[in-house]
Amino acid sequence: ELLPHAHVSAGPGGNGTGIYSRFPLADEQRHDGFVTELLSARVQMPGRPLVFAVHPVPPWPREPSEWVRELGLLRQLLAKIPADDGPVVVAGDFNATQDHRRYRDLQDGRFVDAAVATGAGMLRTYPAHTWHPPVIAIDHVLVADMGVRSVEAVTVPGSDHRGILARLAFLPNQGFPN
Repeated sequence: ELLPHAHVSAGPGGNGTGIYSRFPLADEQRHDGFVTELLSARVQMPGRPLVFAVHPVPPWPREPSEWVRELGLLRQLLAKIPADDGPVVVAGDFNATQDHRRYRDLQDGRFVDAAVATGAGMLRTYPAHTWHPPVIAIDHVLVADMGVRSVEAVTVPGSDHRGILARLAFLPNQGFPN
């Protein structure tokens, strides 16, 4: 099995949030205050990156204030991670583009969007299940204290979103081979 380790919160009808890894996971958490589960886990490998799987509610058809609240909670959660805690990866359907201030607020100097870091431009991911290509970029990978080698949007069979595949690297001062 390619990804034998998982921290998953499954929902009805194929909904859910999950972190899948080739390496064991530790410190698995479900964070309160999110309509769709927000999960985190530390990957047990050199560098021990902390990984978050996110999916804030969309600003429509729900009340936009719920979306604003959840992105604010995510920002507070990320701000509490000590700077010396090692690499952090935050990935998922943010239901936000670079045009949304609440999403840009997450990129506060410590966190960087993988597509921005590589100059990949807007990686359109939604909707992916229609006759026309995706038109908006609402799925992202944010990293802190890691390098980004490349990033691309990929087809995920059965999903209404394209996925984001980011190839990440530990920084030289972290003492790990890349």
